[in-house]
Amino acid sequence: MRILELIADGDQGGAQRHVWELVQALGGARTLLVSGSGGWLSDQAEAAGAKVEVIPGLSRHAPLTTIGQGRAALGAIIRSERVDIVHAHGAKALFLAKWAVPRDGPVLVATSHGLAAFDPTRRALERAVLAGLERWRKGRARAWIGVSSRECQLASGLGIARDRIHRIGNGVALGPEPGPRQGLPRHLAFVGRLVTEKGVRLLPEIACALPPDAVLHVAGDGPLRPWLEREAKTVRVRGRLRLEGWVDPVRPWLGQMDGFLLPSRKEGLPYALLEAAAQALPIVAFAVGGVGDLLAEGLSGRVMPAGQDQSFILAVQELCRDKTRPWMWGQRAREAVRQRFTVEQMRRDTLSLYQELLAEEAH
Repeated sequence: MRILELIADGDQGGAQRHVWELVQALGGARTLLVSGSGGWLSDQAEAAGAKVEVIPGLSRHAPLTTIGQGRAALGAIIRSERVDIVHAHGAKALFLAKWAVPRDGPVLVATSHGLAAFDPTRRALERAVLAGLERWRKGRARAWIGVSSRECQLASGLGIARDRIHRIGNGVALGPEPGPRQGLPRHLAFVGRLVTEKGVRLLPEIACALPPDAVLHVAGDGPLRPWLEREAKTVRVRGRLRLEGWVDPVRPWLGQMDGFLLPSRKEGLPYALLEAAAQALPIVAFAVGGVGDLLAEGLSGRVMPAGQDQSFILAVQELCRDKTRPWMWGQRAREAVRQRFTVEQMRRDTLSLYQELLAEEAH
């Protein structure tokens, strides 16, 4: 079994980490990584012994005029490498794969890592156009993987046959049991790209609502960082919002925190959320993407209706005033990771699907 893992870009992120976990599970000799750019993922895959090819036309940032060249380059790689499965991660990768994979060629598998057609930060017309593209793109895929129950429901709504839809969530290593926590939560964490869809514009408002001795620590970078830096220096926020930049590895850093916030407007199943849960941190999150697969409102965290900013802020304030329940929520969230969201389960389920598809192809 030889697998071509296809992704638009190699910079570090959730989809890239997912692919890297699959490369490790398959082993370098059985994996070919094709990306639109080099970067973190390519470096990791090469170090593991996998062959890596870069097609600039595959990158999300490549001009539309390079799509034809990208398709031709991908088709040539598929023919020469004789792979059994092409696994496309993300919309751009699947767009090119649908053109490049011949009908009598390798099995095509797709994972979306978040459906752009349902991104509330986009305009209605843009979402409608993207929904049409999603229907067209996914018609060829023999299997469509959603990282959350919500994504699988949305995929079915786009007309993808139910028997082609498979839920395989992201997964993390559980790690050793965190030490006991007590007292009032005072150091809260946000981890992610500093972009609108991650709810970054709500962070200063959250910081303003914190107790005077509490701090919101922000780990990440992105286009909204200059704006966030200016907000952090204002009188109303000063001292309660700290920008930490990229933090890698993130788990030891999370281990120093007392809580985790996920104000995202759109998600698949974020690794930062799973890492926080594995650290038994109490979590406040919007009900987006796969949040509901991991957390139950009031039992293993606070899950607020998407877009209700004041409800989210109130939940954070309540978290900071409670000495007992937050730590119970954190333990229950860690148990949910143990039961359903380990990296071993994600790898096992994906490889089993590969084998099942190839067995069907053989018949």
